[in-house]
Amino acid sequence: MDFLELFRSQLNGPVMERLGGVLGLDAAQAQQIGQAVLPAQLKVITDKVATTAGAQHVLDLAAQVPHGTPQDLLAAPDSLTTLRQKGTALLPQLLGNRLDDTVQGLAQQTGASRGGVQGMMQMILPLMLGMIGQQAGKFGLNASTLGGLFSGGLGGLGTAAAGLGGAAAGLGAAAMGGLGKAADGVQGTVSGLGDGLSAGATNLSKDVRGAAAGIGGAAAGLGAAAAGGLGSAAGAVGGAARGVGGAVTDGMATVGEGAGLGGGVLHSNPALGGRKGLGWLWLLPLLLLLLLGGCFLLRGKPAAVFAVTEPANGAAVSGPFAVKGTGTAGEEVTVSENGQPVGKATVGEDGTFSADVPAPTAGDHTYAISEAGSSENLNLTVKAAAAAGTAAGAGDMSGMDMNGKFSIAAPASDANLPAGAFELKGSGKPGDVLEIFEDGVSLGKVTVGTDGMWTLNVPSPAAGAHTYSIKGPDGAELGSVKATVAAAAASTAACTKDFSLSIPDGQTVAEPFRFGGVGSGKSYTVTVTRGDRKIGSKVLPLDGTCGYSYTSKPGKGTITYSVSQTGSADVAGKITLTVK
Repeated sequence: MDFLELFRSQLNGPVMERLGGVLGLDAAQAQQIGQAVLPAQLKVITDKVATTAGAQHVLDLAAQVPHGTPQDLLAAPDSLTTLRQKGTALLPQLLGNRLDDTVQGLAQQTGASRGGVQGMMQMILPLMLGMIGQQAGKFGLNASTLGGLFSGGLGGLGTAAAGLGGAAAGLGAAAMGGLGKAADGVQGTVSGLGDGLSAGATNLSKDVRGAAAGIGGAAAGLGAAAAGGLGSAAGAVGGAARGVGGAVTDGMATVGEGAGLGGGVLHSNPALGGRKGLGWLWLLPLLLLLLLGGCFLLRGKPAAVFAVTEPANGAAVSGPFAVKGTGTAGEEVTVSENGQPVGKATVGEDGTFSADVPAPTAGDHTYAISEAGSSENLNLTVKAAAAAGTAAGAGDMSGMDMNGKFSIAAPASDANLPAGAFELKGSGKPGDVLEIFEDGVSLGKVTVGTDGMWTLNVPSPAAGAHTYSIKGPDGAELGSVKATVAAAAASTAACTKDFSLSIPDGQTVAEPFRFGGVGSGKSYTVTVTRGDRKIGSKVLPLDGTCGYSYTSKPGKGTITYSVSQTGSADVAGKITLTVK
């Protein structure tokens, strides 16, 4: 089935114009972008359905939208709003970390804005999935057979199956026919069994040699069938059947000639002197063995399927958890978040793996799971909740002193942390203001809550070992903890995280101090002013975790920091600090 032509015929000019109208695009823009989006998204889907796990992913996405033609789906009330909502959720699930590059490429191809391109992708994808779901339901397809819908393999599959059935029937008939004819001559061979075996041991008739050659050809045919797969199996097994059938037929013609010359003679080789014997009957066990071996080869070893079995997509997790699944034995599986590896495992001989993942912070997290030697990339989204009885964002508080005494709950002493931001948390006296330091550099202040707990989000530290110390209201150090942070992986993809800034506006901090956060795009620019006078600016590239960081030592006084996405006049965040 040519899905591209199907999509183009269904998602025609009027449909594209209607979709683009929601995004503020005129008819020409909508059609131009739409005709570029269709083949791009179809290629992603086609690549995915080439594997069973990828096909299941596509079916899971299609299950989230109504099935039918675009005309059917657009006829529903509030259909355009629903499409946009569905597409916004489904597009990242389909493209994963390729989304930004795909949007950028299509924007350059069409000369349209990134917003217009991404909006059309969001509107079109649910309609494509609706048609795919409709066709899959029509043909009763599952993850193992969905690929045939895209490669045009449905008709070929039926032909191959019919050919294989006919070949098997021919092979069975040849064997059974030979066996039936052989039984007719068994009575005449019993009395000459000894002579026949003796003569047969010294001279092999040309008929038997011909039969052996035929069976050799049959074995080759079955081997080709196993190697060539179902498509070539029909022809190969058919050739095998003809080879065995020819061998048996030639042998039976010889039997007929022998029977005419003297009762019970099962061969006509002059070298045997017309003696009575078993002739080609000894080939029957070999034929049976050949048939059994051929069936085994055709069954083959099931291909390894790369898939995640638990946790389920969208499942809730708390604390560290394991990503489990199946894959190719011996291959390494990597679990990454924002391009940074957070867990690894090797697929065992039984085809399963289990990768341990550190406890995520509260909220939604999307992990990319990849297998070495495979281009397939699986996405897993989980919801991490705050531990029961703790403040939002807090993790496991077991072992903490909840009577107003100071303690550090996380990270554990000498912990090895993944790249990117992490939470430093503990307990203390409610209402106390604590200042957090990283290797002597202030990270800002936190106030202990009424529940006796405090938390500070540490923005993307540099890779390596760090010491985090906490000082009380009087400036005395209350405690410290050491941790080693991994290096962030290099990434060329643009980030899409919501902007954050680690230090709240209005704080009083000691210099030097450091702040940061996460954001979208490639980089941010921080502009520093003292009163109305600009005293500096710096471009802050986003790292592989989409984090940025800025260390400042401006001197005492009131300093304002404005942070904006590089190249944009809009200010994403602004803080005014008192430096002491």
